Amino acid sequence: KKGVASGTIEAEAKFISASPTVKFEGKGVCRLSDQMTMNKANTMCLGGAQNPSVSVTEADDGTFTIDIDYRYPDGDPVYKADFKIIDSTGTEHVGTLSDKGKGTITGLPAGSISLFLGEDKRDIEPIQKPQPNKDYLELPGPLDLVEFAGRGLVEYWDAVEMPSDYSQWAWGAIMGDFNQDRSAGQIAFDSAVTAIPFIDQIGDGRDISANLYAFYNADDIREDKEKYTDLVITLVGFIPTAGSLIKGLFKELKILGKAADLDMIAAFLRAGAKGDVVKWMQSLDMSVIKNDIYGQLDDITKQVKTLMDTLEQESRKRGYTVVADAYKRCVEQLDDFFKKADGPISKVLSDFDDRLKMILPEAPLVTSGTSFSISAGTAQGGGKAEVIKTRNKTKKKTDTCPLCNKKIGKGKKECEGAKVGSISKAVMDDGSSQKLWKEFEIRNGWRDKTEHPWWHGAGAVQAHHLIPKNAFKLKNAKSKQTKEKMMFLRRIAQTCAYNIDFWKNGIGLPNKKETACFLRKPRHAGGHDRNEFNYTNECVKLVHDKLSSDIKKRTKEGSCSKTTNSSLIMKFNESSKNIFDNIADFIWFITRDGKNYDPKVEPYVGCSSNCKKIHPIININTKRQIENYDLEIGK
Repeated sequence: KKGVASGTIEAEAKFISASPTVKFEGKGVCRLSDQMTMNKANTMCLGGAQNPSVSVTEADDGTFTIDIDYRYPDGDPVYKADFKIIDSTGTEHVGTLSDKGKGTITGLPAGSISLFLGEDKRDIEPIQKPQPNKDYLELPGPLDLVEFAGRGLVEYWDAVEMPSDYSQWAWGAIMGDFNQDRSAGQIAFDSAVTAIPFIDQIGDGRDISANLYAFYNADDIREDKEKYTDLVITLVGFIPTAGSLIKGLFKELKILGKAADLDMIAAFLRAGAKGDVVKWMQSLDMSVIKNDIYGQLDDITKQVKTLMDTLEQESRKRGYTVVADAYKRCVEQLDDFFKKADGPISKVLSDFDDRLKMILPEAPLVTSGTSFSISAGTAQGGGKAEVIKTRNKTKKKTDTCPLCNKKIGKGKKECEGAKVGSISKAVMDDGSSQKLWKEFEIRNGWRDKTEHPWWHGAGAVQAHHLIPKNAFKLKNAKSKQTKEKMMFLRRIAQTCAYNIDFWKNGIGLPNKKETACFLRKPRHAGGHDRNEFNYTNECVKLVHDKLSSDIKKRTKEGSCSKTTNSSLIMKFNESSKNIFDNIADFIWFITRDGKNYDPKVEPYVGCSSNCKKIHPIININTKRQIENYDLEIGK
């Protein structure tokens, strides 16, 4: 250190000077004649350093570091989110950010970088809490409800116009125009709000009154299904803590219909809550929600019926017999409604559950994604500050689209790469028949694979990957064209974390010739690539065509922004279904003797020439001859 001095110039740049006896070691140290450019384009010379020049080659380039800072739009950190980086060599770097939403990734080579970030790991917590309902009445008596009904309203008893027939007052007639006429029946329905301890919004109490009224309003021409849907959406809003989120979720699913995708729904939920919204959606139990709804509906109808009973009595006291009879009839119809509501409410919840299952991912959702480059010769990779996606947040511009690799310039229409990708590693190179069997067992409720209907001994049935792992192995490619298609499949699979061991990519097939002969089903044995038919190449071509045509269709409009993580996996699954159809229909043969088991061939060949044997194949569990069934994915 003797003979060395250092300092700064206007707090902008560091300098070092030394005597000629000091030797500087390390890559990139400049010579006496070299100039160093500072932050503000000032230059200075390093005096006295006599080191030789260092030439930086591509092989000698250093590695780089990226610092990630991941936050909500209000500045709060995204807690322990998973991340995945795909570097310029295709290597995946996965990890977890800190509880402050920060992380550092080292050892990255120069070149393009794709960064994917996952969900906040906390249990979901709504941003706004439900407020106490000022109109809530705990265990109210009839007079309490009458007092509520008359609060701020004119005395309607003397204003009632007597009809000649009470049936004209039943529901639709007694209600009048709900939005304009404050009739006696409407006031009774308004008592519904007194049964709700907490409300999310001021209008919630009025909503439930309108929902109940809609079923008996003759002027409301909507289908009952829509009325029940609106009723369910309102009732879930009264569920403590999470009611507001469930209500918002159901509203979005109703409005968007088939256009709903996970990215849109999750972003919407993040605007009202912090935490893992995808995990929360996956944990929703419709049977629990149904019980909560019935508890709410029971409390509400009790309040309404109590008030109607009281109003009936008050009507009779005043001699308004027709009105009293109408209230009595309303109570009876309300009882009927409650008894009949189980089926329709269950159907509404089942429909919402089906829509959720359609959009929920088979791999974790990416909440934010971006593409950028690290240039060789820079001192470090730099920092990436990311904001988790919410519905109202403008999405960040990206340098390139991770799907179509389109360059995005300022002011030009972009491909929104943030909508795709997963922080999980893709499962494609090491596809496992054991893991596929486990998927079958879970899906079909089997204890183990011996409960398969065709199982009659070791290896009797084998799990077949419809899209094989060889479809992603570049070293197996025999032609440049096939290799390019495989590279495309690898890139897409890595982006969305496709898993070839998922049950939608598998089928159970008989292994033994006698079994395939008896069942007249395709046989599974040995390798599937032969000179006359290369199964891997055919699968690569089919899956590539399916994925690339979908992306090209979107990019014709200048953007593939509508492509999502789920839509990519869906295309893989559709490809698996197409491959399944080819195998099941004996269009593709995965064994050399595959055509022998095609029942459409006359005469039928089977396990031997013109086989007519009925092979005794006994299921080890039932102790009976195995039973045939149509081939099915996931079984």
